[in-house]
Formats: sequence, C-alpha cells, structure tokens
Amino acid sequence: INAEYMDLRGTSVHVFDWCSQLSISDCSDCEILVGPCAGSVTLTRLAHCTLTLAGPHLDLSLSHHLTLYVCAATMQIADTTECAVGPWNAAFTHAPALFSKAGIEPTPDAPRITDATEQVSPVPHCTHLLMDEVEQRVYTLPNGLPVNPCQLSVSFDLTPGDYIFVVCLFVCVRVCVCGCSFVLIF
Repeated sequence: INAEYMDLRGTSVHVFDWCSQLSISDCSDCEILVGPCAGSVTLTRLAHCTLTLAGPHLDLSLSHHLTLYVCAATMQIADTTECAVGPWNAAFTHAPALFSKAGIEPTPDAPRITDATEQVSPVPHCTHLLMDEVEQRVYTLPNGLPVNPCQLSVSFDLTPGDYIFVVCLFVCVRVCVCGCSFVLIF
C-alpha cells in the first residue's frame, strides 16, 4: 500500500475505500477486495485468487486459476488461464458514495472481455459466471448498513400481464416497508 511491496501470499485483504490507481502482482492463494478505483487497475502474475475490484478498465496478465468479481466497462486479458469473471459482489457501508467519489458508474453486468488480440468474449480460458454462481459478500462495518451499489440483476421471462403484477407487487412491498404512497397509472 502506498507503492510499497507487501507479501500477501495466503491472506485476505479488504480495503473499504476508493483509490486513484491499483496494481496487484505476484499474489497467490489470496482473497482481495478493493473499493472502486478512479484510474488504471492492473493485475499481473496472480494464482489461485479471488478478487473483487471496480474501475473504468481492468488489465489482467500472466495469471491462472482466478475468480474475479468486477465492476468495469471493459477488461483485457493476456496470457491468463482458468479465469472466471462475474459482476461486483460486495456490499459494505458507504460503498455507493465511494463509487461516486471514484467516478465509477455501478453496473450489475460483468465487463466486456477481450484478449490481447482484441478477440471479444468468449475469450479462451475465461468464462462468465452465471448469476447462481456469483457468491455474494456482505461486510458489516460501523456507521451504516452494507449496500452493494451494483445490485445483481435478475432476469425473468415475463409476459406484459406478469410485468404489471411484478410492478404492483414491488410497489406494495415498498409501501409497506417505507410507509410511502404511490399511484400507478397504466
């Protein structure tokens, strides 16, 4: 941290704050969560790690056997094998404010992945995690409730009649929980 080398083999690192840029290299058997990054995110020579990261773009190279939960528009992979990528999965206090400070637009989608030759997904040796494969992490910190700014979306095959029922059900639940009143006009 602060550009100092730290041996993180076999550890868990959680940084519940935003940063201007991030570089992680030479880690193995680690679990790493870093709040949103305003600038470049570079990952090099990682093995058997699970990472939760956010930034405008992520570069990954010379790594293997990774699980990445990422909030980024794009991600480039070079010389990496056995990589699984899913959307940001962490909820913690003040997370939405940190995304705002870093200038990162939260999204429930996994990033667009390219390999070094600009081949678009599916990139060899890299898979997108399905929604039921994404492990949600909730970290309870002082002074607030945990929030995931990139709430995972759930897709349904709905007919127009089903959609109206779901909207009405959502509004009814919202009214009961918040004490607010809504008027729906269809």
